[in-house]
Amino acid sequence: MAPITCKVVDANNRGRPGVYVVLECKDQLHRGIATLESLTDEDGGISLWFPTPSPGRTDDVEPQIVDSSNIPRVSLTFFPHTVPSTCPGPFLSIHTDLYLQGDECHGITLYLDPHPRLEHSPVPVASPLNKFAAAAVSTQEPQQDLSTPSPLLLPPPVSQNSRPSPMLLNGMHCHNGSRGQKRKAEDYPQSPNKRR
Repeated sequence: MAPITCKVVDANNRGRPGVYVVLECKDQLHRGIATLESLTDEDGGISLWFPTPSPGRTDDVEPQIVDSSNIPRVSLTFFPHTVPSTCPGPFLSIHTDLYLQGDECHGITLYLDPHPRLEHSPVPVASPLNKFAAAAVSTQEPQQDLSTPSPLLLPPPVSQNSRPSPMLLNGMHCHNGSRGQKRKAEDYPQSPNKRR
């Protein structure tokens, strides 16, 4: 898979949120076969694209990753200024036609300096961490059977009827209110030692 990602950064190299971008997929004769659109996120990146609604289409539009290994010919149009009067330069939109071959990722970055420029990189410039990644993270893991004791659980408290553990050292436990009494061997039955 060779996803197409975009990023828009300002003159201070910070991501610019809310930039409208149109991606048009083209066939071998450079005719448009699909048009997708998206807005940059809070970091200025785009990794998922939304198909433009067609007339008569009433179903929900799902975001998708555009794979350039299937469709290498694309056009990108950036609209960095929502209101033309806020545009610092003569560029109302920036358009480029691309041929993205190979099975590598494609990252297209638009630098909004006084003289805008586009740059291509073979690594993604935006992360697809949204619906698809969130769905993978939120999958339920099988619940642990609670009938199996956890090694982190403490044993139940000792009652007066239970006998003391043979592992306690002499003098470290309280026996009938007096410390340091010797334990009798008959209090702790032992299994015979079997040797072959």
